[in-house]
Amino acid sequence: MIILQLIEEIMANFRIYNIQLLPKTPAHHEVGVIGYKRLFAAFREATGAARREKRLLAYHRDVGRDSHFGPHEFHSASGYVWGKFIRYKRTDQVDDLNTMKALFKEGARETGVASLSHMLFIFDCRDHFLAVEEAGASLPVNADFIPILNDYLTPLAKQLFPEHDLHILLIADRKSLEGVLSSAAAFSHIEVELTFPNGVAENSLEELKRARIQKLKLSGSPGVDGKISNELPSFMLDLIKGGIKFGRTKLSYFTKAEHGGGAREVYDSDTMPLKFEKRRNAADTDASFVQRCVEDLRLAIGEIISPLPGSSDKG
Repeated sequence: MIILQLIEEIMANFRIYNIQLLPKTPAHHEVGVIGYKRLFAAFREATGAARREKRLLAYHRDVGRDSHFGPHEFHSASGYVWGKFIRYKRTDQVDDLNTMKALFKEGARETGVASLSHMLFIFDCRDHFLAVEEAGASLPVNADFIPILNDYLTPLAKQLFPEHDLHILLIADRKSLEGVLSSAAAFSHIEVELTFPNGVAENSLEELKRARIQKLKLSGSPGVDGKISNELPSFMLDLIKGGIKFGRTKLSYFTKAEHGGGAREVYDSDTMPLKFEKRRNAADTDASFVQRCVEDLRLAIGEIISPLPGSSDKG
């Protein structure tokens, strides 16, 4: 008799963020791999203290409809830190939040959780990029997740690195922006917000960084005919491209005839995150799966390094 065993495979989707600690003055250096490890070690300790003191419910953030979200576990590896966020609903039964053990006795003083979801995260300490598993719709939308992560990390960063500023930025999908630039006949509004990076930037970004500009906002509006030419100057394309990795880009544009014939569209990089997906099978442990995901994270980031069409960056 031949028995066929179906091995369940799960596709995990990850959203990517750039976490930067930027020196406030030229006299201070970048924190490096060790600094980013210290930041997440402090995050781990703060979470552990909340668990030991049985105040995780207060430590985790309310994300609406009696649901809560926050960090749950941390592990260190060579060059990266990984762990899990959790999302759950409050209840008077099911599992104890602090121990994750079943509650067999209901009562007003017992706080339990239900509808528990786990989301893996991977923080690459070398390049300071964070990948977080979406787990369906369990991971809060970007407009909520960045403020939550800022609330956790900013006090720790100020304590550990008072001469640096913390910035958390969503990495946008390069291909979505390429599609907009190729299909736009003209623009009605251009808005770019940038936080300049550690290390070497590209072209116009590097020049602005050398001028010690840490943040930049650019807003472009049309003349009397209500349209900005789609032949944008190279420095503006550099800034728009920079918004993929280092900020946010919003474009209002009119499509070419072959792409809708003058329809007005809006592109917002905050709603177009860069993602990568990885297949997980039954043989994977969390640690082995994460180890395989680290290279995928670095490859996904590498894909946005090469120049966009029309950019002055020749790579």
